[in-house]
Amino acid sequence: MTQTFEAELTVGPKAIDAYSRLSYTMWFALGFARFSAIDNCLRINKGCGLPSGTVQIIDQFGNPALWTVREASGVLWISKDRGPALLEHEGYVQIIRTFDGRISLRPSPSQQRGVTAI
Repeated sequence: MTQTFEAELTVGPKAIDAYSRLSYTMWFALGFARFSAIDNCLRINKGCGLPSGTVQIIDQFGNPALWTVREASGVLWISKDRGPALLEHEGYVQIIRTFDGRISLRPSPSQQRGVTAI
């Protein structure tokens, strides 16, 4: 025997705020890329799930920019279309995709202290 109950739920500002913070924490790691200041590119395994071509990526400062993804020698080479990447030579960054499809860079802790221009 099953019983049916009715309840009225009210969603207030605290619930909306909590949900919005949760929804931004849902992400999927595509992998770790290594930056080469010589080539001015990030290198990552081609099986990471990034598409070739022009992709919008949110950098370590929260700014969106266009990056070009090219496949060569079994890896993907990712270069920023305009301006310097401001990443440490041979440093690692984690590339993540959020639940809504945005792609972001998360630098390693050593790079979060600041970058020295070369």
